[in-house]
Amino acid sequence: LAEDDPISRDVMRRIVGEWGASVVVVENGKQAVELFKASRNISFDAVLMDLVMPVMNGIEATTQIQKIQMERHSNVPVLILSGNESEREQAAALQAGAETVLMKPLNYGRLQLLLEGIRLRKRVSA
Repeated sequence: LAEDDPISRDVMRRIVGEWGASVVVVENGKQAVELFKASRNISFDAVLMDLVMPVMNGIEATTQIQKIQMERHSNVPVLILSGNESEREQAAALQAGAETVLMKPLNYGRLQLLLEGIRLRKRVSA
């Protein structure tokens, strides 16, 4: 989870944790890219990425993560979390390689279904 807002980070970590997931949290896109780059021996099911963050935004971080994935031949879905309803920014996030854009305030039921689908795909492909 890459989220700069401490309240949103805590809420997301708690909710996703209640679903049985382990959540690794960073505060900006640059930290997310650095963690992903260093995580050769860690298996992530998904990346939850806020769109607007300091240091590096979600679009740039997603672009960088996709480059790393191309080098590694991996496919960890990036889900962008956005409070911005701009169709242009949503399109840019998808163009950067995000699987989907979830609007804030989040529909946690939809997020749970997406994460369950990602886990199922991972099991089937293993």
